[in-house]
Amino acid sequence: MESQTYAQTHDHHAMKPQPKWQDWSLVVVAGILFLSPWLFGTVTQTASSWNAWIIGIGFVAFTLRTTFLPPPGAYANEHTHEGGRAAWWQKVSDSCQYTHIAKEELVVGAWMLVAPWILGFAAIAAAAWTAWIAGIVIVVLAVWKLKEL
Repeated sequence: MESQTYAQTHDHHAMKPQPKWQDWSLVVVAGILFLSPWLFGTVTQTASSWNAWIIGIGFVAFTLRTTFLPPPGAYANEHTHEGGRAAWWQKVSDSCQYTHIAKEELVVGAWMLVAPWILGFAAIAAAAWTAWIAGIVIVVLAVWKLKEL
């Protein structure tokens, strides 16, 4: 069986997008990040908690929207000419979209790596390590997705 690239398995114009394990991993990381203030007892540390909640909710919503749901108007584009310019342009557009999504994930991962210092919670070990580990995982998965495009 021929292996497919990340973009090929994420055909948003098909009736059912096929998420890969990286997508599920990002949702899990974001969910753990959201729950981390309660799990690690750092709820009273406002900066780290709000960072975890905002990034967790935002990242779950972003990942679910961009990965598991087709873009608005996708079904209207299903009847484009398969061999014509419209189909070619759609493939180029899709590839750019996936690259853009992975780059946004890189930005979120990078933010999580520097957030403890910028928001002033680097001295709180549980909160800082949660942010750093989440950032590393997000960056690694985003780079992996970019390499597969």
